Amino acid sequence: MQITTTDKAPLIPGLSQAIVANGTVYLSGQTGTDPDTKQLKGESIEEQTRQSLNNIKHVLEATGCSLNNIVKVVVYLSAMSEMKGFNSVYREFFGDHNPARAAVAVAGMAKNAKVELDVTAVIIEGCKNEV
Repeated sequence: MQITTTDKAPLIPGLSQAIVANGTVYLSGQTGTDPDTKQLKGESIEEQTRQSLNNIKHVLEATGCSLNNIVKVVVYLSAMSEMKGFNSVYREFFGDHNPARAAVAVAGMAKNAKVELDVTAVIIEGCKNEV
């Protein structure tokens, strides 16, 4: 098991940004928190989604992988009415890559975030940490 961290995504004491185990990368949930300011990046779902996905991208890069290695995304939204704005940014990052996905509405996310993403990726040929 390998714990991975990067200062390009928020560091939360007591949590690992990612753990690589048996060829799978498990990321801790990522909100739209800016790693420099420790505050949510903007108030809109689009701004927070973009920051959340950038955080994920940076954590994956620290493992030697990319967004293309993601196989599953669980989306937590403050309200399902935010789905359209979320999807518009999500498509910018994933293009034709379509990981399995689930989406649920939840209340009371940290810092009153509008979105949190829970991601699982696999290490495949071409990753620097190939197993």
